[in-house]
Amino acid sequence: MHEKAKKLDYIGYEEMLEMSSLGAGVMHSRAIELAQKYKIPIYVGSSQKNIGGTIIKEHDISMEERAVTGLSVSDEDIMVTIGSFPYDPKVISKLFLDLASKEVNVDMISQTAPQNNNISISFTAPLIDKKHVLAVVDEFKKDYKLEIDVDQNISKVSVVGIGMRSQSGVAANIFRIFAENDIQYKQVTTSEIRITFTIDSNDKNKAAKLIANCFDL
Repeated sequence: MHEKAKKLDYIGYEEMLEMSSLGAGVMHSRAIELAQKYKIPIYVGSSQKNIGGTIIKEHDISMEERAVTGLSVSDEDIMVTIGSFPYDPKVISKLFLDLASKEVNVDMISQTAPQNNNISISFTAPLIDKKHVLAVVDEFKKDYKLEIDVDQNISKVSVVGIGMRSQSGVAANIFRIFAENDIQYKQVTTSEIRITFTIDSNDKNKAAKLIANCFDL
């Protein structure tokens, strides 16, 4: 993905948990949760080469020197957009309760402002759950005239860093990168230490390299 990626000497539990949940395949999230609970540092090293590895440990102030610690790209999701959806909290709630009953892990959610008492609602879900998602949506189509779009050609690009809690400008820089390089984004979600964009899969390599170069990753 990025041939010049830099190895981290240290990373915090929170950052590693975010990276793991976003598709980074180095560590299982449950292992990180247990290590964090019992304050056990984890050393991740190579069994093939005699080079230093990375220590996953509790956060300390030195970790906030960098705004962004890591970058993750995932291709394992679909984005579902439902147009002409009723602007009714009970109906919206039922949609997500029905998805939850199928054990679908909905991630990014966005909603337009209501017009004529209808909204457009979008969300991402794991690709492996596509049939369950469509089964739920098809039930709603029996009662409402919905416009359904399922986009499989998406990638989720995320940046993670504890330093974002105290440093501004990370989102602004990514918006600038996308604008200058004609990269379209479909959804954006944020947390204290993470920003995730949904983009066209054809742009994922370009986006990852540009973001990595910007933040020296």
